[in-house]
Amino acid sequence: MDAFGRRSFLLRAAAALAAAAPFGTARAGAGPVLLCGGSTMAGGFGNVLADLLAGGGLAARNVARPATGLARPDHFDWIAHARRLAARHHPRAAVLMFGGNDGQALYAAPGRWVRWEDEDAWSATYRGRIAALCEALLPAGGPVAWIGYPIVRLPKLRRRLERINAVARAAMQARPGGTYVDTWDILADGGRFTATKRIGGRVRTIRADDGIHLTTAGARYLARQVHTAIQAAVA
Repeated sequence: MDAFGRRSFLLRAAAALAAAAPFGTARAGAGPVLLCGGSTMAGGFGNVLADLLAGGGLAARNVARPATGLARPDHFDWIAHARRLAARHHPRAAVLMFGGNDGQALYAAPGRWVRWEDEDAWSATYRGRIAALCEALLPAGGPVAWIGYPIVRLPKLRRRLERINAVARAAMQARPGGTYVDTWDILADGGRFTATKRIGGRVRTIRADDGIHLTTAGARYLARQVHTAIQAAVA
């Protein structure tokens, strides 16, 4: 085989190896793990989780935005923002946590909404937005972990979050390299909402007065409970 033939053979072999590489390795970006979400991820929970991932050897960057979600791109367009994040950071993986602001009608276009009451249409549209967000963040592929929202105090919001969590779970099950991390019962007491939890031998307040957001103690506790699963999912 002459030099040209050897070069052609090596190029073909390299292309074949790249095509056969496991999802989330050779095709993924070389940058950090991006943490995306609304207020819960933007607060202490996301920051503690990023530190824990870094302690496990994964560079992580918290790029969450308070008071945002996937329901209202007219307010903040996460999918468009994700494309900018991908171009800037070339992430190798993503950790997502949305839902607290999304139990409402979905804005589609001026004058067009997908009503919450239209359950099938709403669920299909929201699942499509999750898929689009993943593709925008990781256009070359890579693992994604979605952190389900924990139980909340208000029964109406609790029911809405149950639907959102179910849609997110299905979206992650359908995505190669997708992982859904269930947190519903982590901050509960026998399946019921609780504002306090015994941590390290002491009873600590883990939920804010609104029954939705986390206190500093709650954020640290939840991050420590899920970081091993997240680390395994995005490593």
